[in-house]
Amino acid sequence: MFEIEKASINKNPFIGLYFKCNEKTVFHPKGIGKPTVSKFEKVLKAEPLELSISGSSLIGLYTVINSAGCAIPNFASESEIKNIHDLNIVRIGGNFSAVSNNILVNDKGCIVNPKMSAEDIKKISDCFDVEVTKMKIGGFNLVGAFNTATNNGVLACNNSTEEELKKIESILKVKAVRGTTNMGLTANSFGLVANSKGGLAGESTSGFEINRIFEAIGDGNE
Repeated sequence: MFEIEKASINKNPFIGLYFKCNEKTVFHPKGIGKPTVSKFEKVLKAEPLELSISGSSLIGLYTVINSAGCAIPNFASESEIKNIHDLNIVRIGGNFSAVSNNILVNDKGCIVNPKMSAEDIKKISDCFDVEVTKMKIGGFNLVGAFNTATNNGVLACNNSTEEELKKIESILKVKAVRGTTNMGLTANSFGLVANSKGGLAGESTSGFEINRIFEAIGDGNE
């Protein structure tokens, strides 16, 4: 049964900056207390994996994963990613090193920052084993920052148009619903960590926002 719970990291509701998950694994930084990690493990029904990226705790910002692959910035060291098993790895550099801000992916499709090069798009497509489409959403190039995608649905940027929602649905092959987290935060990926089995929203997220999140990514939306 799909469930959504609230969470914070040391009273910080921007949990998506620190955690990233797919269907089987949830990445988290060092120094997160066991009760918090256990909560993510329980709700997402995913195995926890501790990481750092260039010594940073912003794992949610510097990684993107689906069931096939993982994108990381060029500056991540080999020793830091050695425990990422059974996933293709792609390194992204330049202005797109905050990979999570620039890539929106599930197991069915991928949308990227329209300024990305053809070379990066080919590498991303091979890594995630899906077709990749360039697209601006709600006036933003940072499609990964302002939207959250799972295999059930997409919590889309509140600024997205009906036409954009239909295009998102066509590319990612799931339902897309506008919404926010953390009392109006439009950068949905900062306030929501989710897969097809559950989701965690930032502690400041309102009841109304929780309902919209469930409408967007709750089970039964495929």
